[in-house]
Amino acid sequence: MEVIELLILNEKTVSNLYAIFALRFPELREFWQKKATEEEVHAELLLGVKAIAQEVSSFLNPSRFNAEMLQRWVTQVSNLVREAGRLTLLEALAAAKDIESSLIEQEFFKVIATDSPQFQQALKKLESDTKKHAAEMVEMYQKYSKK
Repeated sequence: MEVIELLILNEKTVSNLYAIFALRFPELREFWQKKATEEEVHAELLLGVKAIAQEVSSFLNPSRFNAEMLQRWVTQVSNLVREAGRLTLLEALAAAKDIESSLIEQEFFKVIATDSPQFQQALKKLESDTKKHAAEMVEMYQKYSKK
């Protein structure tokens, strides 16, 4: 389940990035803190998904993407964490918008297939929350790009 572990790592890394943004941009502290917390919830949800995947009949969908691709993604987000202190608010919002949108576009949460209703429900929540995050990032970016 290396891919799920990488997805968990990604959620934790994104949470860390958003927590840094909360400190860096006090005018949006609550917004970033809420997103950081939600990403931690996603990591916990993925831990549950990992446990379910080990218990039920499931399979990795290799046509979606491989672990190397996901590892590159995690590395890119980790690089953003290191650069976070130098980003402007618009750059931070653009980066977050790209992160959330890419997760949806790449369909990261469709890497494993199973008939388990619990598994399906967890992945649907992850996808729904990520779509919501992407929309919120676009909205915030548009709001602050007009200032």
